[in-house]
Amino acid sequence: MKPYIRFTFAFLLSLSAGTALAQTKTGSLHGVVVDSAQRVPLIGATVTVASLFDTVTVITDRQGAFSIGRIRDTLVRTRISYIGYRDFSSRVRIGPKGTRMDTVALGTADYQLEAAVVQGERPLMGQRGDTLIYHAEAIRVLPGDESMQLVLRMPGMEVKDGKITVMGKVVERTYVDGRPLFGENSESALQYLEARDVIDIQVYEELVEEEKIKNNANGKKRTVMNLITRSKPEKSINVRVEGGYGTDLDEGADGRHGERYRAGGTYRYFSEKRSMGVRAGTNNSSQGSGYNKNTYASADFSKRWGKEFFIDGNYSYNNDFNRSQSISRQVYFPTEDYQSRTYDDTSRTENGSQNHHVSLHMRYNTKNDFLFFAPNARFSRSVSRSYRGALNMLDGETLNRVATSQRSDGDSYNISENLAWSHAFKEGKHGFNLSADGTLSKNNDDGWQVDSLSSTSDRTYLENTAEGHNRSVSGGIGYFYRFKEKYSVGVNYHISYENSRSKRLAVDRFTGQVDTSLTYDYSRNYTTQNYTFNISHFTEKLYFAVNAGYRSSRLNKDEAFPDERRDRITFRSFQPSASLNYTISPTRRIYVNYSSNAQQPGVEQLRNELNYQNPLSLSGGNPDLKQSNMHSVYIGYTAAKTEKSRTFSLNFNGSVTAREIATKQVFFTEDTPLPEYNGYIAPKGATLTTPVNVNGAGSMRLGAGYSLPVKALDITFSANAGCAYSRRPTYIGDELNYTNSLSPNLSLSLIGNKSLVYQFSLYTNTAYNRTSNSRKSDNNTINQTVATNLTVNIVKKIYVTANYNYSLYHNFSYADGDVNTHILNLTFGCKLFKKRQGDINITAYDLLNRTANFSTSMLADYISYNWTQRSGRYLMLNLSYKFDKTGKLKKRD
Repeated sequence: MKPYIRFTFAFLLSLSAGTALAQTKTGSLHGVVVDSAQRVPLIGATVTVASLFDTVTVITDRQGAFSIGRIRDTLVRTRISYIGYRDFSSRVRIGPKGTRMDTVALGTADYQLEAAVVQGERPLMGQRGDTLIYHAEAIRVLPGDESMQLVLRMPGMEVKDGKITVMGKVVERTYVDGRPLFGENSESALQYLEARDVIDIQVYEELVEEEKIKNNANGKKRTVMNLITRSKPEKSINVRVEGGYGTDLDEGADGRHGERYRAGGTYRYFSEKRSMGVRAGTNNSSQGSGYNKNTYASADFSKRWGKEFFIDGNYSYNNDFNRSQSISRQVYFPTEDYQSRTYDDTSRTENGSQNHHVSLHMRYNTKNDFLFFAPNARFSRSVSRSYRGALNMLDGETLNRVATSQRSDGDSYNISENLAWSHAFKEGKHGFNLSADGTLSKNNDDGWQVDSLSSTSDRTYLENTAEGHNRSVSGGIGYFYRFKEKYSVGVNYHISYENSRSKRLAVDRFTGQVDTSLTYDYSRNYTTQNYTFNISHFTEKLYFAVNAGYRSSRLNKDEAFPDERRDRITFRSFQPSASLNYTISPTRRIYVNYSSNAQQPGVEQLRNELNYQNPLSLSGGNPDLKQSNMHSVYIGYTAAKTEKSRTFSLNFNGSVTAREIATKQVFFTEDTPLPEYNGYIAPKGATLTTPVNVNGAGSMRLGAGYSLPVKALDITFSANAGCAYSRRPTYIGDELNYTNSLSPNLSLSLIGNKSLVYQFSLYTNTAYNRTSNSRKSDNNTINQTVATNLTVNIVKKIYVTANYNYSLYHNFSYADGDVNTHILNLTFGCKLFKKRQGDINITAYDLLNRTANFSTSMLADYISYNWTQRSGRYLMLNLSYKFDKTGKLKKRD
């Protein structure tokens, strides 16, 4: 490390100076694995050491080196293996000061001619010790395809919501030949490394940085993915450029066809020691809800000094605009007050925002210390305009209408930091940790609101001015002690203090009066203390931990307007938790977790004030609310048969909530004064919703998954089935109502993984829902979804791609409730250049003109139907080019 970096952290390291490492009765084994012919290091070779006490498996690093500590036997059997090489096996004697093996040279394996020729017969999955291996060569890909195409076609792997999972576990890091070549983002290597360069994908677990100082091989681990390549790159340069222009296929309200466009570019440089990247672009062609326009720019860097110090930084800018429209209808169940009742709500919104975000992360870890520091800052400006119209009908007659127009302009900033330090003594036998966090934020908002209600001649025009700030600091201290090699205990204390103030002034321009419902001025101080004690037991196969936690929170709230009021509330809770992870075999594991959590009511829920922004949908607070307590359990089982490339998973989760913060709804059939809210008169047809504590809430779900390759069809087949049940309490007037929902579902997917002429994926999901409540109202529905993607390579570089989505909603309880929707995107294109780096295509989006998204749900006393406007259909000509180059470093860091 550079001298100035050592100086930066000298004040922290000085706290641990003078401590000596205690002598132990364990030994260690070190060595290097190389190719016997070229004498180059073999990166990612599997080294397994077996003794009477333990079996430990590690992976060789960039230099082909490995190191295994805390070996408690004097004679062990060592086995070293690497794909394509002959295995090495030997008995090694461990000395009291450790043993260094002679350099192990592995020779290439001799294959039969049939095995070398019939490459496609190689199974998709394999296993070496605790490492799961996916054989990438069994998947046929085209030149220029990224490694992500491999992951999408492997059994047991899934990419969803920006996360990569393998047999249900989230992949947190992706290495290339055992090195963090593409940084610490788990997706970067898969997005930029060419698929044809990947031989195998290894999946295994490694200790996180905080655990390494404890010198505990069985401590907290993360799941990582390691891509074994042919070229063994040391750097990567990646460039992406794209552009497109098109037009809407339908005329807009002004009688013209709108323009569609996109333009952007990315440059990235990766190496193990440093990386950097810049990205910028603009577009108005993203699909989603309504019309979207986005302009963005970002820059990031990272630098690593040895294995001790790592730093990365990021700046991003986003300018977003969205225009959307939504319609909802609430159909209520008959009661004594009415036979039919509907509430229709239509809203149109325009939202714009500008955001600047800058962040820095610094990590320093040695054998005995782990230090982390992360400051962040965000600055935002926003503009919002909206119109909302609501219609209330009772027994076929219009009860009243309401219309609201709003505008709001705001700006805000948020600055925060996180600092953590851990230190271990005596080779991790015991140690302490310290943490400190802080946040400073502020927001300002100005706008206006115009309301009208058809049942009266009143019309209000409110001007609003609002501001608020939030300041918080927190700190913690903990101590851990490890005994008998397989047990650990820890105690922790954490305290946080939060101070905030919120102000808003709403004045009616017609009368000059202050609107007391929408005007407020209050401050709050929140002090929270957490005490935890934990004990854990860990072996190579078993990890078991029990935590006992106690939390005490005190809320001091001072209200200055509309009424002067001081509230002092204390919340206390006992929060135990437990977890068990048991490895039956390297491919079969069981997970059991229990946790409890106390949910405290928000400040707005505790304020005894009425919000009548929408006169037909009133809401109020409840100062008598208590905190709710949720108890949750999760049980999971995963298994894989690597010889047949099959995976299986089974899981159950359930929760029970005491004193859940539910809602109480009161419907007014006549104009009704509300004395608890300063005599406000609720108009006929209005509904008042307030929060209340109710017992009896809970949910559970049982699910299973299965995946396997079908060789006859050259596809990977996956099936997932589950059944969920939930019970939610709600008050309708003074009557307590329970809504029970039973929801079985089945999803199937097929992914083609070997043909170069066509690539396809097919996904289908069938979900049935039966909902009933205490009022004996039932609602039975079925949702069917089908999504398919098909690419056909007509000739060498000419292709056609079709994306089709179909959904069916059918309601068994109500006639004329069916909704069918179809979405079709069609692309005709040509790949350019030798490695298909360029692409030119014409794409038609939403050819079938699906105008809106649809969703439905059943609540306590009504069924809700919701439609959201989509982006519309349009045609675009797109151009793109990518440049990827990997190679060796000319000068090593």
